[in-house]
Amino acid sequence: MIDENSSPFCRDSVFTVTTDYNNGGLSCDCDVSGSKSFACDQFVGQCPCKDNIIGRTCSQCQTGYYGFPNCRPCNCPSGLCDPRSGQCVCPPRVRGDDCNECEPRTFGFDSLIGCEDCNCDASGVVNNNMDCDTDNGQCRCKANIGGRRCDKCIPGYYRFPRCTECSCETRGTTEDICDQRTAQCICKENVQGPQCTQCKDSTFYLEDRNSKGCSQCFCFGTTPECDSSSYRRSQIVDME
Repeated sequence: MIDENSSPFCRDSVFTVTTDYNNGGLSCDCDVSGSKSFACDQFVGQCPCKDNIIGRTCSQCQTGYYGFPNCRPCNCPSGLCDPRSGQCVCPPRVRGDDCNECEPRTFGFDSLIGCEDCNCDASGVVNNNMDCDTDNGQCRCKANIGGRRCDKCIPGYYRFPRCTECSCETRGTTEDICDQRTAQCICKENVQGPQCTQCKDSTFYLEDRNSKGCSQCFCFGTTPECDSSSYRRSQIVDME
């Protein structure tokens, strides 16, 4: 590419090669409606274009404009339209005269990238409804089924799409409760047993709010074993 900073030798060489190849000079052919004059650059042939007009011969509106030669901005969310009619060019999975709404079974409108497919799982949605929330894409799930696409059981259930309840003690399980394929209970750190009902050795008192399930024994080195007691501790204040 030759620009105004190129050496005289390069510019003369390009001019010579161009004229020899074309058997002389080529006509500028500047568009009378789109160019400021009929003279063009002697090397690249670029005509001087009016505002919002592009092309070597100044014969079309620049991107985002329509109605040559009176090129005006597209009135579209995406900024893109048909260069002749001004009809908005919608991004993928978008519809409407103004390209401002998602097509059915899509969500998450964006003026540039369009909308995403809902991709709801037919096995998990209510009444085979494959539409989803237009904002967050949440599909409408059957009972005990969850996930944005309704493609898995909610915690505590297994074997999608039938989703049968697991037999676990939730005080002793993690938030997932059980394996969704095998129904095996997933115990907290200090809990054991097929249904997560037992405290491990050296721990006691299974409770739901304990992140580890059971508390560590504190027997002052006397024994590592302990058990929950029915007794309760309280503070007594005697003013005398």
